[in-house]
Amino acid sequence: MMDTRTFIIAARPTQGSRITEYPSDSIEFAHIASAISIALAMLESEQGTAALRDLALGYDDQRLGSCMFSKDAEAAYLFVRPFLQLLRLNFPIVVVDDTIHTQDCLGYHERAVWTGSRESFNPRAQGIHLNGSRVRDMTYAAQRPEQIHRFRMFQFLFATTIVHEAGAHLFITYMTNGRVNTPPQITAPGFGTRLVGESGRFYELVLFGGTTEFYRDSQQDDRQAGVPHQIDADERAWRISPVFIDAVCRYEFTFPFIREGGAIDPSAMQSMGRNSDEHTTNPRDLALLSQQRAVRPTLAQLRGHQVNFAQVKQVPFNPATNLSVIVV
Repeated sequence: MMDTRTFIIAARPTQGSRITEYPSDSIEFAHIASAISIALAMLESEQGTAALRDLALGYDDQRLGSCMFSKDAEAAYLFVRPFLQLLRLNFPIVVVDDTIHTQDCLGYHERAVWTGSRESFNPRAQGIHLNGSRVRDMTYAAQRPEQIHRFRMFQFLFATTIVHEAGAHLFITYMTNGRVNTPPQITAPGFGTRLVGESGRFYELVLFGGTTEFYRDSQQDDRQAGVPHQIDADERAWRISPVFIDAVCRYEFTFPFIREGGAIDPSAMQSMGRNSDEHTTNPRDLALLSQQRAVRPTLAQLRGHQVNFAQVKQVPFNPATNLSVIVV
């Protein structure tokens, strides 16, 4: 039987709330479907599942009045596995969003309240928004054979962003019906606030071995993906191996991520991309999140496309791959 995945991928312009679904034969659809598939594979791996278990146990242990698992790892797994099944069956709508005006913000998930049982949770009613200008930089690289390695860097960039947003942040939405923030203890050094934690970076620290950041290479142009680094528990930056990134694009995962070179002071570099924070007081970011609510009715009308997973896996090394799709 053919292994298929169903995704809804759409575009949002700079002005207004109109959402347009990408055609199934567009390169944007193929490239983002590929990044989603890599992210799902990382989440569904043995280590990815165990890291979600640790997030569930940490949340339950630190949330006042919460006693969902009582430190029982198997009870937490019984919560994690259905979430991953729901994620595979009904992956959130992904919006390539041109209202994200800062290059530094790679994407975000704005938590929406939902009601019902855990079994009735519909990830597709939630949204993952990706930086539109950065997606265009990826498709630009894909159309130039000399930039194939840069294209795979972008595949890695968006795959890790989707793990952060659709894995950790959405998992907290699932656990709490979208009503409760992450406890401040659930975070990584340098992130979160006194009142609210950062589940995405907690998850990255547990699974990846550090939080993922991209820094400008002064020898490259402005369309670059940036050089991927990890920020460790001591807030030091380490370059992620390019050979390892190619392996990730082949679905060959090593956790924690493989680094190269020595530790670097992050303040000495210029950021070109990072994942979202669960809590923000930045007026620009708050305005951005409030705008997402205006597009939810439109998102519910989108249909999506079912794709052949074997073809999707070819995309990182052949960006022009034509996906066989069925409208669902």
